[in-house]
Amino acid sequence: MQVTAGQGHLLDLGLDRLTWICLFALAFLVGLDVATTEYVLLSGGVELNPFMVGFVELPLLHLVIKMSYMILAIAIAAAGQLQHRSGGAVLAAGCVAVYGVVFLNNLSVIIF
Repeated sequence: MQVTAGQGHLLDLGLDRLTWICLFALAFLVGLDVATTEYVLLSGGVELNPFMVGFVELPLLHLVIKMSYMILAIAIAAAGQLQHRSGGAVLAAGCVAVYGVVFLNNLSVIIF
């Protein structure tokens, strides 16, 4: 029996390839954000995001919050894909841009 799209694929949410690439890039950047944030905090730095201050004190909670963000990003990308054929990719690419800036900021704190 051949399984086609929409018939049992775990990751078949109606997202196109570009959207999935953006979401995997986002997951990678979120992981880098958590790792570099933890490194900065262990090196004596402070969390600058007022919404995350209470969460970063517990690395596991920090990771859970970030993974929850990833689940939300996938849901939003899927909803965007339903509205417009490239809507999911545009939304996911916007998230990648934001987390790219966050990671570069963390990296600049580590380097300088």
